[in-house]
Amino acid sequence: MIALATHGRGGVRRLVLGSVADKLVRGGELPVLVTRPRSR
Repeated sequence: MIALATHGRGGVRRLVLGSVADKLVRGGELPVLVTRPRSR
């Protein structure tokens, strides 16, 4: 299993920077746990 935290970017920033979490979820062969950090 792969566990990672994400910033949850969307829109143009995601198009420009890409999304590592998205690539892992869609292309990975292992289960992936994605979570957002708690807001301060």
